[in-house]
Amino acid sequence: MAERISRAGANLRGTRPYWLDRRKELQAMIKQLHCPHLFLTFSAADVQWPDLHSHMPSQAPPNATDQERVRIFNQNLNENPGIAAYYFQKRWELYLKLVLKPKFNVVDYWFRYEWQHRGSSHVHVFFWIKDAPKVEDLKLENAESVEAFIKFWDPLISTHNPAVGEPKTTIHPCAQEHGTLNYSQRELAQLLNRVQRHTRCTSYCLRRRKGAPKDAEMIC
Repeated sequence: MAERISRAGANLRGTRPYWLDRRKELQAMIKQLHCPHLFLTFSAADVQWPDLHSHMPSQAPPNATDQERVRIFNQNLNENPGIAAYYFQKRWELYLKLVLKPKFNVVDYWFRYEWQHRGSSHVHVFFWIKDAPKVEDLKLENAESVEAFIKFWDPLISTHNPAVGEPKTTIHPCAQEHGTLNYSQRELAQLLNRVQRHTRCTSYCLRRRKGAPKDAEMIC
């Protein structure tokens, strides 16, 4: 009886048997496909997305201040978590299908959804990339091995910020209507400066270097 119950629980999302099955699934993929080439996390700017909140029961009036708009959007998320989760799922699935898989030439993937304490959705994903150099074969002491690794990934991944000093925009970059965007380098910088850079460091990001003494300076 216990074995039958455990087997049935594997189909119930969120239960221990379910996640045990998912772990075995991922371990089997790694055994067959080797180490994933990419690990990524995608978060939801759910307090900012106007297209998400166009599906919500409460709408912000056209003349609402930014503070009033955020208050209404937060209320929408608290009272309608199902709409927010479903919207994020569909947006992620389309982004995966139409952007990520073609761009990186993905041959296989594994992902799972998670929710932050405040309820915001995010997704963690592993990608296996066609013809990507194996991580297990990378030898840091071998110049040819490192060069082959860089040659493959350099056209795909960049850490360049086109305008580090670009001032903050009046409207949050994630709250911009799609029809108003020019998809320029300036808009990219505005987005990076708002969501990918720390404005101040806290205990959340401050760490000591690995192996450093306990009284060493903490850095971001």
